[in-house]
Amino acid sequence: MVSLKMWAQALLLLVFCFGSSLALADRPPFPGYISDVQAEKNESFYEIFLFVTPPEKRSLRDQIFSPLTNEFRNRYQEVFGHLDTESIVYQPTRLSAIDVNIKVTDSNKAVADQEKRKAYAEYMTKRLMEYHVDNYFKTQPQMRTVYEVKEKLQNVKVEVAQGVKLNMQYNLAGNILDVIVDNPWLNTKLALEMNPKSFGPGKVQESRLWLSKSLTTKVSASANAALNEGLAVAYLSKRFVWNIGSYVGYSFYFKDQAGRIEESRYLVGLSHAY
Repeated sequence: MVSLKMWAQALLLLVFCFGSSLALADRPPFPGYISDVQAEKNESFYEIFLFVTPPEKRSLRDQIFSPLTNEFRNRYQEVFGHLDTESIVYQPTRLSAIDVNIKVTDSNKAVADQEKRKAYAEYMTKRLMEYHVDNYFKTQPQMRTVYEVKEKLQNVKVEVAQGVKLNMQYNLAGNILDVIVDNPWLNTKLALEMNPKSFGPGKVQESRLWLSKSLTTKVSASANAALNEGLAVAYLSKRFVWNIGSYVGYSFYFKDQAGRIEESRYLVGLSHAY
């Protein structure tokens, strides 16, 4: 009798466990969960944007000039300085023709200054053409080889010592060879300017030496010299907020030339970068 009772209890326990497992299997999963994650492994999910901001359309002016803005600004400062006082002092006016006090040397220097600015404008035009032609060659598979050969000829790098490299860049538009000395002490560059109207390297007309160093995150010192002209300029600059900067400098001639008015200038000015 006892044995039969024990078998009956075991049978009831087995039926209860089997029934509980069936009840749990048929029970829906907890909200936010699923009972089987195997199907999710083969599913693909995509993010849907209800509103897509259209890309900003660049103006024709930006497409033409923006890629070379920094290059043009740096070249202008190398030729005319951070503070271009010559454009004010030697700017001809309608009164220049009747001014009896004007000197012949001043008039000649004004004409020479205008020719220098005209040459810079011509350099900008040719450099823009060169850049966009290069960009076209670079994006065309059949012309890319020509572009790569041109880049190898125009850019030569030589390591002269540990941590010191020479980077020689030839500017075809301006007929200028820039020799950049990459070193940990000073930003150093020597620009050899040849006749911009001729094609290819020729006789050097002017050699410009450019030295600069950042003293702090906002203060920097720089000096440049036109070796053939004999003019040297030193600057101390500081950057402020809103792209505003201040410059203090001193320029002087270190080479005598007949018929030239040699003067020293103290330069003070403010600048704003756009």
